Amino acid sequence: MILPALQSIVAPLHGVVLLSGSRGADVHDEERSDIDLVIIVPSDESYTASFDAVADAIEQSCLAPSGAVQVLRHAYTPVIKLTGALQVDVIVACVPRAHWIEPDVWYTCWNTRTLPAALDTVAEHMDEMSMRAINALRVCALFSRQSCRMKRVMRAVRAWARAHGVYGTQLGFWGGVAWSLFCLYKRASTLDQVLTHVVTHAWPQPLGRDDASVTPAHDDTTICSIMTPVQPCMNATYTCNVITLREMILQAEDTLANRRPTTQHHHRVHIVIESAMHADFVMMRARQLAITLERPDVYVRPRAQFTDRVMTWGLQTLQHVWTPELVDELEKDVREWCARVAASGVTVMAHIE
Repeated sequence: MILPALQSIVAPLHGVVLLSGSRGADVHDEERSDIDLVIIVPSDESYTASFDAVADAIEQSCLAPSGAVQVLRHAYTPVIKLTGALQVDVIVACVPRAHWIEPDVWYTCWNTRTLPAALDTVAEHMDEMSMRAINALRVCALFSRQSCRMKRVMRAVRAWARAHGVYGTQLGFWGGVAWSLFCLYKRASTLDQVLTHVVTHAWPQPLGRDDASVTPAHDDTTICSIMTPVQPCMNATYTCNVITLREMILQAEDTLANRRPTTQHHHRVHIVIESAMHADFVMMRARQLAITLERPDVYVRPRAQFTDRVMTWGLQTLQHVWTPELVDELEKDVREWCARVAASGVTVMAHIE
């Protein structure tokens, strides 16, 4: 077992190793979920020095055959990765020695997925990276306390996201924490309910806990925020951007469409070229219209089809931006493009449905 092995490795550092992540919360996929661990050590040194001490101990151990350990010091949260049948991700927290909590207390509390009460008074003396690691434990404890039904939904949506290629912060999608928090905040009881909320939520409105005393951090440049409901409050979707968000919406819509009619707004722009001899010229000019229509803040993946003398763009708008004014704006863009083409002596006709 990896856990006892790491506990023996960090024992000389007087540290503790706690199982976190989806396995710690019992919302994991037995075959596919990684193992997430938090190592907590007493230290009055800088976080970097403490992290390096843990990384060095692991690299020099029997757990580290050639190439089996990767130390990512410059990640958003520094992590030590152990590769094998399952990947193991280790993050580190440092507690000042004057405030250190004995290992027996850590392990006794974590057996019931609680943290030592004394930790609340220690937090103000910890650095930001260590607080992120402790935050991972707090979120894990929150998930572990959910009902069996909610845990089933969390597992189902993680499996769905993996199967549809929209899972993982490294790729800019939501990770397991974000997907699980989304289920929790929306109080979803089925996978379909989760996917419906993904499509219909008024992005970029942030999601946080109901407690009004905590205002989720958000700014105009963030496409979505799903905030952890524990202190320190952190955005679990910090890597998500417009492109990856709309891909998740598209995948959710496609999945729902296989089960019931979709409620998303659709528009089609038809461009008919009057003379076949001018088709190539208009096709080249079509790039200008394509650039106009490629607006990730409005449309979900404009889909173009070109057949004979007819060009068709199928547009799906993001749910929260659809208005009658948007259709007027679309018609204006198409009319202006047609007028520019006509100025070159070529006639095209356009209509929107």
